[in-house]
Formats: sequence, structure tokens, C-alpha cells
Amino acid sequence: MMAQANCHAVIAEVQQNLISRFGVVVRGVETRPVVERTNPFRDRDKWLIFVLEHNTPRRQRAANQLLRSVDLRRTYAQRITDNCTNVAIVSFGLAATGMMVSVYRMPDGTVREAVYVDPADRREPNRPLPWGYQPCCL
Repeated sequence: MMAQANCHAVIAEVQQNLISRFGVVVRGVETRPVVERTNPFRDRDKWLIFVLEHNTPRRQRAANQLLRSVDLRRTYAQRITDNCTNVAIVSFGLAATGMMVSVYRMPDGTVREAVYVDPADRREPNRPLPWGYQPCCL
């Protein structure tokens, strides 16, 4: 899965922080391959997704609070990408909805929230989106 042993500890630490700080229930942490053709990293090919449970009003409020906390998501993503040498994208999503927000590691080592682009607004729809951009689904 991840390249460094410390990576697993950092992911577990972030997961525990999500639980203690927000009271969210993390259903799981998924790892997927990065498929964007514009990925600037040869060795960072993993996409890490924290799947949040939201099946009660309390869990929904907790998950929404995290999804609105841009700075905190960036802080978690920076910590993970600094310690997990093959993670390029960290996302936080609601279970069984397709709703997620992503943070990308940039070539200079910083992290940046994804920029969501409406496919209907694209002038060149067949051209790949730049690194850090994602099509929105709304």
C-alpha cells in the first residue's frame, strides 16, 4: 500500500483526530490509483480517501463540519503527503454518495484544494484538466 512504515501511523493519527475532533465515524480509508494523465509525479501514484459515515443527523453534522474546514483538510493532507511518499491526492468523502473534496500535492511540496470545473464550461472538453483540477458533478 504506502511506501513508508510511518505513513500508516500518520494515517491512523489523522483518522483518530477526525474521530476525536469532529466526532465523525470513519467508515474506512481507501487507496486508489491516481489516473490523471497530468500527474506530475512518477512515484506518487496513490489517492487516499477517508470515507465518512453520515447516516444519522449527528454524523451528518460532524461530516459537514469537516467538509467545510478547508484549512484543516489541507493540514491533514500536508501531513499525509509529507509522510507517505507515494500519496498525491487526499480526499474526504461521504459514504455511498460520490460527494467528496480533494486536496492535491503540488510539485513544490505544498498542498492545494482541488479546483472544480463544470464540464459544460470547458472550451476544450477533450483536453485533460491540469493537475489539481477535477470535473464537478453538479
